[in-house]
Amino acid sequence: MSQLLQTLKIGPRLGVAFAILILLLIALCGVGALSARSLAQDLDTTARVDIALVRAANALQERTHLVARSSRELLIVDSGGQIKRLKAAIEESLADGETQLAEVQKLAGQGDNARLIDDVKTQKAAFSSAVRKFLTVYDAGNPDDSRTALLIELRPVQQAYEKSVEALGLALKEQVEARAAAGGAAAQRSVWLMLVFGAVGLVLAVSAAWIISRSITVPLQHAMDAAERIKSGDLSRRIDSGARDEIGALLRAMGGMQQHLLGVIEDVQRCARDLAAHSDELAGGNTELSTRTERNAASLQQTASAVEQIAATVQGNSAKTREASQVATSARDAVVEGGRSVEQLVETMTRISGSSTRIKDIIAVIDGIAFQTNILALNAAVEAARAGEHGRGFAVVATEVRSLAGRASSAAREIKSLIDDSAERVADGTRTVAEVGERIGGIVKAVMDVRQLVEEVSHASHEQVTGMASINGSVGEVDQATQQNAALVEEIAATTESLKSNAERLVKAVAFFRLPGGAAA
Repeated sequence: MSQLLQTLKIGPRLGVAFAILILLLIALCGVGALSARSLAQDLDTTARVDIALVRAANALQERTHLVARSSRELLIVDSGGQIKRLKAAIEESLADGETQLAEVQKLAGQGDNARLIDDVKTQKAAFSSAVRKFLTVYDAGNPDDSRTALLIELRPVQQAYEKSVEALGLALKEQVEARAAAGGAAAQRSVWLMLVFGAVGLVLAVSAAWIISRSITVPLQHAMDAAERIKSGDLSRRIDSGARDEIGALLRAMGGMQQHLLGVIEDVQRCARDLAAHSDELAGGNTELSTRTERNAASLQQTASAVEQIAATVQGNSAKTREASQVATSARDAVVEGGRSVEQLVETMTRISGSSTRIKDIIAVIDGIAFQTNILALNAAVEAARAGEHGRGFAVVATEVRSLAGRASSAAREIKSLIDDSAERVADGTRTVAEVGERIGGIVKAVMDVRQLVEEVSHASHEQVTGMASINGSVGEVDQATQQNAALVEEIAATTESLKSNAERLVKAVAFFRLPGGAAA
């Protein structure tokens, strides 16, 4: 029954309950109407037939007594008017008795009543004949014969007739009483039948109300329990219902909602774990990058100091070149002094060559630092891409660091090209000075050539000074870029820590939900 009710919607289910109640009321009303109709018919029969029968029987007895009394009075009276009145009463009573007997036969002339009525008719005929014979004897005028006819002939017939009428009256009375008793029994049966139908209807109504209320309240309780479980974060129990009513549809909708929410929580859980792991990796990478950036900044400061020393050396070479030009002008007067100047020039060129070699080493260090910075910036961009939306700002910073590293590498290559050119020029100067030393004997004759060479050396020294100034500016830019990189690395580290904290809070938030298998989200 419960399974059948679950296939119906709540509206038809309530309609079935009210239909059962209406049918029970109709049945109860029908039983009452039939009982009332039967009782009404019995009452109608009693009022229309039984009372008429009793009245007719009583009238028949009264007419019989009236005939007997009038017959006896004829023997007493002597007035012609009274005799005439008594005879008329006898005739009227006899005729009325015929009418009453016919009425009784019409109303109850079947079954046992027919035998009694026939007996009454027989006795009535004998009585009427005896009465008329008595009247004939009375009309003859002989009182003794009249008295004899009355006592000997009429009285026995009268008694027999009265007994038959009395037997018919008793039978009719018993029938009336039987019908009355049957009507009372029928009324009592109707009352009991209505009580039985009412009790059965009450039991059926209470049963239907209980079954239908259970078919509604039990699924509603299941829905409330499921909602409480979802409210408390328990998604481990599946929600389903085979009922086809509105509550079944509600439970299935809640089950679909739970499955969708379960999928979302699992995705958030997975993403939170990945985000936390990537945040840890990114924090470690930022720490390493910060350390390397600090080391690069220290190396660049040392490089800047070395470049300043090289610039001072080059400026000293330029001054000494000017001195060599003055010495070349007075070389004709002081060959010995010129020889010493040539020796000093050879020594200076040797120092310049050594400084150029040192500058090459420093530029190689700067180039290596720029390459490492570029690699770190590339790794930072990859980590930012893996972090997604949270790493977008970090990706911009990594791109800027990579651009600065490229600029530092380009400046280092330019400086290296200038140093190579200076080295070649220093080598030429060294060869020239060597030739001057080999040809010191002809210095007077070649003073003008020496002066020209010294001027070329002075010009080369001036170019070296210009190149060293450019190198110093490039190193300053690289140092400034490195300082900016250090600041950006600190900002990225702070952003990474914030991202890591958010990832931890997200993991704690989704841990509120309990997923199938007994695992927390």
